[in-house]
Amino acid sequence: MTPELTHYCIVRGDLPIGVVTAQLTHAAGETSQNKLGMRAVVLQAESEHHLVYLSCRLNQTCVHHKLVRDPDPPWDGAAMAIGVYPVQSDHKIGVLRKLKLYGGIDGTNRRETDESRHQPDLRRNSGV
Repeated sequence: MTPELTHYCIVRGDLPIGVVTAQLTHAAGETSQNKLGMRAVVLQAESEHHLVYLSCRLNQTCVHHKLVRDPDPPWDGAAMAIGVYPVQSDHKIGVLRKLKLYGGIDGTNRRETDESRHQPDLRRNSGV
């Protein structure tokens, strides 16, 4: 049996929800590779600076990913999200271990995560 894939996306927690959803769509769309049946995990970076730091760390550890920048005003090239190309679910990405699940500006639904806890099987609740 082939191990299940996990598709990680990281978005900034300091952005309005409408901006987050657009940037998350870009990050997921650019890195999903049209794979079906994989876990989707949305994690939160604290700020643009934190997101760029995470991208650098992912580069250093050879994790294939895409840093999404918004070219339009008012963002003018700001780093907005990261899409990590799908990985085997048992693959540990150390730099992501301390990130929280996305909770937005107000922190709702925020909780501490570790590699085993931020990989819920979302298909169970989504009707897929």
